[in-house]
Amino acid sequence: MHPALQHHVRRSGRDSRRWNEACDYVINPLLLDAGLSLPDGVLVDHRFRSMSAEQIYNLRIQKHSHNLAARTVQMPVPELARVKR
Repeated sequence: MHPALQHHVRRSGRDSRRWNEACDYVINPLLLDAGLSLPDGVLVDHRFRSMSAEQIYNLRIQKHSHNLAARTVQMPVPELARVKR
C-alpha cells in the first residue's frame, strides 16, 4: 500500500519514523474497510479518516511540540546580589 500511495516519494525531509506512522494511520483503516484483519497494536485512529499522511504528520508534530512545551519546567532565575556602593 505504501508504494501505491506514493508514500516513499512524499516523505521529503520528514522524520522517517513519524512519517511511516502517519502513513500507517492512512493505510490501516483502508485495510480494515477492505475486510482484512490486522494484528493487535496496529496504528488506527478514526479521527484521521479521510486525511492525508501529510495532514496527519503535521497534526502529530504540532501535538508533540505542544506536549513538549507543556512539560517544560521554568527554572527560577536566581536573584543577583545587589552590589553595595
